[in-house]
Amino acid sequence: RVAAANLNYDFVRLHQQPDGDLKLVDSKRSVTTAMAILPGLSHTGSATGIMQSVSLDNAHPTVDAILSCLAVQNEAEYAELCSSFSRNSERVQNSELVDRWRSMGRDYTAPNPPHSMICFRVVDDQGWLVEDYDLAFTAGEDASPDLLPQGVFRDRQRNSRHPGRLTYYLDHEKIEATPIGLEINARPVEGLVRYRKATIRPQHMGPILKPNEAILVEIVLQRLIDRNCFQLIERRLPEPISGSPSGISC
Repeated sequence: RVAAANLNYDFVRLHQQPDGDLKLVDSKRSVTTAMAILPGLSHTGSATGIMQSVSLDNAHPTVDAILSCLAVQNEAEYAELCSSFSRNSERVQNSELVDRWRSMGRDYTAPNPPHSMICFRVVDDQGWLVEDYDLAFTAGEDASPDLLPQGVFRDRQRNSRHPGRLTYYLDHEKIEATPIGLEINARPVEGLVRYRKATIRPQHMGPILKPNEAILVEIVLQRLIDRNCFQLIERRLPEPISGSPSGISC
């Protein structure tokens, strides 16, 4: 799960427009941080753990990476380290280092392809967290979930403490090759306070969703307040209050 460990990430905020479309209103990028994907290693384990597998018997990519970090003396060298780590990480995921590490006596297994992680947070325009909604990815001219490429979803997690937060783990190569959109249906959809469907038409997400990185997406929905919730009238005599919506938002 490189994307979850990578401190390089993006943040975007999308606001729902009166027609239901989501519009980008804010975006930020984290400060560049050195990030290396090391060949043939995993997070834990005595055989392939990034730390537990280090020994005095042979060369180890973790030791090489740490020594490279300790050699940095200034900002220019740090920038070069970031670039070097990025180039080597790409080579690792393209399996270009297989022969090198096998020649040094290490049992190297080809890594998984790059993935992207999307973390969603849905709120309304009053700042309240929206917890009850359906979120669907779409593709194709018809913006249909049925047209998504097979295997694009690798995992999905819902925050147990804050149900309005969802995290998707996606195959980056499949996302990059297919225009992807979004459709959000929040509840309630009827009554005096309600929401309307929010959408993003399928578009190429390759430049937005970067490989081995996470993106934090805050979606702001319009909270529709019906006119019958509160109304000023000229007559002073009391009138019954109806819970039936007028269908007109104020």
